[in-house]
Amino acid sequence: MENIIKEVIGILEGTEIASELEAISCFFASVQPDFDHFMQKFGISCPSGCGNCCEHFIPDLTRSEALIIASFIIQSEKKDELMDMLQRDSGGCCPMYNKNDESHHCSIYAVRPLLCRMFLSACSSDKNGINRFSYCSNYGTSLGIAQSELKAFHPMAYYGERLRELPGNSSDTLLLPDAVRRSLERIALGMMYAGLYSDDGGESNPA
Repeated sequence: MENIIKEVIGILEGTEIASELEAISCFFASVQPDFDHFMQKFGISCPSGCGNCCEHFIPDLTRSEALIIASFIIQSEKKDELMDMLQRDSGGCCPMYNKNDESHHCSIYAVRPLLCRMFLSACSSDKNGINRFSYCSNYGTSLGIAQSELKAFHPMAYYGERLRELPGNSSDTLLLPDAVRRSLERIALGMMYAGLYSDDGGESNPA
């Protein structure tokens, strides 16, 4: 994933797109250790083969989340396949969910949205600011996490606020398919001005 996003950043160097991609990439890299630590601390992992959360949910994305997913798709070796998945009528399932993918069931796992990263990897906080942890209904058994143990961890809202503060973001979000399609158009336009695509939508010939 890192190399793919760096390619897009390099192509569009000096543009707002490049700056926004750099910011979201750095953000994801900085918060992932927190989520990994949370899961390791409490011995949490998704049940093998489970994709229930993806099968019944389409995430809302900020602009920068959509941008990094679109960048991944447009430079991926599986671009055509991913584009087809994005366009399909998923019937309430995340369009990027792939039941046949034995690793994570997610075709864009490396650039998955923040909410997906935080699932089973971060606590929430109630109206009194007290950290709580909700178990997935498919997890099976209670993990017995004491509320006092959660005090050392940031709640989901903390990461959400940091995400919204990234360049190009706001509180506005769109469902994944619409958000990513808009970002794909934005990247294609940026690449056209960079001389990589002709104005009729085809790839340009540098020669």
